[in-house]
Amino acid sequence: MPDQPSKSTLATRHVLAELARRDVITTREALADASDLLGLGHRPATRRGIGKRVWTGQEVDALEIALGLRARYQLGLDDLRLVLDGTVAPERVIRDLVEPLDALRAVGRHVRNEGRDRGAIPAKP
Repeated sequence: MPDQPSKSTLATRHVLAELARRDVITTREALADASDLLGLGHRPATRRGIGKRVWTGQEVDALEIALGLRARYQLGLDDLRLVLDGTVAPERVIRDLVEPLDALRAVGRHVRNEGRDRGAIPAKP
């Protein structure tokens, strides 16, 4: 008899709903991409061939982390893949984020100081 999804697996719509409950809003396509990246979500065999993808609770946890990193820090799948493969250390990804943040801080301070020197009133205190 073909493998049937167990009661401990979740279909796409349930995974999307669970991720939304965890404040990770995503699309089916992004879910599929992240799943492929992580090697998650198996497709059980059915009488008609290959079934739809399903995930375990632990896989949903991994997806939450990956999709959260993508959303919050705008990390691409390639960045995450390099970290997962061990090609790039997480510290390098952090350094890549720190450089533009430091630049923003420096430019932001400069612009604020110029505005103060001109006597401009800040939009928000």
